Amino acid sequence: MRIDSIPYVETPATIVHYSDDVRVTPMYMANEFGPHWFFSRTENRHAVVKYYFEGTEYERDIKLFSAPDGMQTVVYCNQNNPWDCRATKVRNYYVELFLILIFAIYVVILAWAFVPRLIR
Repeated sequence: MRIDSIPYVETPATIVHYSDDVRVTPMYMANEFGPHWFFSRTENRHAVVKYYFEGTEYERDIKLFSAPDGMQTVVYCNQNNPWDCRATKVRNYYVELFLILIFAIYVVILAWAFVPRLIR
């Protein structure tokens, strides 16, 4: 993932078209407490953005994760393939996995130190 995130560079873009599709779907569920209904909300935000990369104009439909503040936004474009752009940076999953591993080791050490005392 880290190698994949290197060629992406921040590029200013103009929003040409923005659509915000919200769907509310009723869902039925029954369990030991009885049947009940609940609603699932799904939001799909798409924008057509226009951006310039090395003097060439590109236009691309991207998925947004939050509503834009105005007509200007920032996209992250692949230097090797400028048609490939996204609304967010590529996350480094190795850092997250490392932090989870450290936390798990800490929990195991605490359990090893205190569980025998609780059993006695």
